[in-house]
Amino acid sequence: MLYPEIIISDTSCLINLERIDAFSLLEKIFGKIVVTKEVAAEFGQPLPESFEIRSVPVQMTQELQTTGLDLGESRSIALALILQEECYLLLDDQAARQEAVKRNLNITGLLGVLLLAKKRGIIRKIKPYIERLQKVNFRMSQKLIQEVLRDAKEI
Repeated sequence: MLYPEIIISDTSCLINLERIDAFSLLEKIFGKIVVTKEVAAEFGQPLPESFEIRSVPVQMTQELQTTGLDLGESRSIALALILQEECYLLLDDQAARQEAVKRNLNITGLLGVLLLAKKRGIIRKIKPYIERLQKVNFRMSQKLIQEVLRDAKEI
């Protein structure tokens, strides 16, 4: 799978990457990491200077906010709608992913980022990162874990 140079992340993905000490992978994989003002505020810590923080017109998120998504997710999806094919949207929340797919957006999740990092030689193994994600209570099925490890040629 070819990834565009731009990735838009929601808050939970940033938090989980930080929890497993893998925050820098985004900078190593993607040319530009973009977050909305809301995601930056929800994250609650200074983001690296390489991150671009953008505003999204409120009218673009009004419909999305009726879907039950949180503010960060709805603004991230709205920003991806603006950039469309230039970007990938980093989401792990199932409802947010479904909404993004409904809108024909390119999405990936934390496991997709780890897989890409492995395929590009940035990390040697995915399994230690998956184990760290499990320790911070990141929810993923055993079936998904097995698929990722198989794709990474680790089983």
